[in-house]
Amino acid sequence: ELLVCGPPEVDVNVLKANTVYGEGLSEANYSVQLFWQVMEQFSQEARQKYIRFVWGRSRLPFSTADWERKHKINKLPKTPADEYLPLGHTCFFTLDLPMYTSKKVCYDKLLYAVTHCIAIDADETTVARQAADGGEWVDDDDDDENV
Repeated sequence: ELLVCGPPEVDVNVLKANTVYGEGLSEANYSVQLFWQVMEQFSQEARQKYIRFVWGRSRLPFSTADWERKHKINKLPKTPADEYLPLGHTCFFTLDLPMYTSKKVCYDKLLYAVTHCIAIDADETTVARQAADGGEWVDDDDDDENV
C-alpha cells in the first residue's frame, strides 16, 4: 500500500521541498510563510483534505522521484485578500493563495476551503490554465464567473 498509494501521513517538509512558486512569490513572502505555518498547525486529516483540494488525492507520493508534478503556489491578486478563499486546481496541483494578513485568517479561510469547497469542476477554466502556466491571474469575466 505504501509504495502504491504513498504514506498516509502528509509530511509538510516533503510537500514544502516539492513546492514551486508562481510569479512574484517565494518562500520568503509573508503570506506564503503564513501558509506553511498553518499547514504545520493543521491536523493530519486537514492536511489530507488540503492535498485533495489541490490535487484530488489525499496522499503524497512515496518518494520525491515519484512526483509527476511539483506542488505550486500562485498569488491570488484579489483585494481585500482577507475576504477571499484560496482556489485549488486539482489538475495542476496548484493553489491560488490570497495574500492574507494574519495567520488566523489564513488558517480559517484555508480550513474552510479544504473542508467545504471540494467540487472538482473548474480546472479547465481560463483562470486555471493561467494558474498552471504561472501567469498573472486575470479575471476575464467569462466562464470563470461562477468558480
